[in-house]
Amino acid sequence: MRPAWLFVAMFIACNSIDETNASDCAPDESPVKSKMVTQYWSRPNGFPWFQPWGQALHVDRLSQTSKVEIDYFRTYFVSGNKKTLGSERNYDDWLTGEGEYFMRSPWCQGDPGSFMNVEINDGILIFYPNEKADRIWHWYLPRVETTQKPDYVLMKIRFRLSGGAALQIGGDWVEDGTSRPVYNKNSREIGASDWHCQTNGWCVLSFIVKPGVDDHIEYENQNNAINPVVMRINKGKCVALRQNYDLLGKSTIGSSGMFRGIMIDGQKKMIILK
Repeated sequence: MRPAWLFVAMFIACNSIDETNASDCAPDESPVKSKMVTQYWSRPNGFPWFQPWGQALHVDRLSQTSKVEIDYFRTYFVSGNKKTLGSERNYDDWLTGEGEYFMRSPWCQGDPGSFMNVEINDGILIFYPNEKADRIWHWYLPRVETTQKPDYVLMKIRFRLSGGAALQIGGDWVEDGTSRPVYNKNSREIGASDWHCQTNGWCVLSFIVKPGVDDHIEYENQNNAINPVVMRINKGKCVALRQNYDLLGKSTIGSSGMFRGIMIDGQKKMIILK
């Protein structure tokens, strides 16, 4: 696989949070309110390059301010039991052209007005969508060429959202490694994840680009001594764990519903039973 950067100016257990449904996070202007996988989830012939992207914006009804923090963003090509890393960014730096502003209404119409204004702090990408609340903050991973058609694409991003920030990830199959993607001309959209918002703690979103498979979320509870990871496999947002629980013990009703402590791969974890 051969990565290539696109520098064309035109062109998803958090700590003490409230559960928010995907539809509550989605901006009114977005035509995709929840996870969507297109007919091109399987790589179409003639489109060997994959262009991952993320987008975020400010949702007024959630808060007056918004903040996005991203630790890493990765894509994998999965064939059978083999998972091959495609694109990856750990955000030790930021390159001009990685992110741009697009019009919010009409949705994504017109050329972006300028490059995204971001910060890099100790390997974390940080930006504040409320600073340009009338724009979509849209950024890319390196475009990568697939030599063989994978069974499906897996996208993973570790992030934290505060205030009115909402985030979605997706990707496009593209004919070549350098030209500007043009919707349904030289590119085919693979789909997009649910919208995610109001995490207040770190989450890892796994967007499995296959029909009939919901987003996977791992929620990190960094304040707990046993450092559990809370996992939900359905639509929706981070889940508040506001009361004590017994690992490997009885089920407990918390503010977000029923959950049970279990052991997975030798580690103490929790599974939401809702």
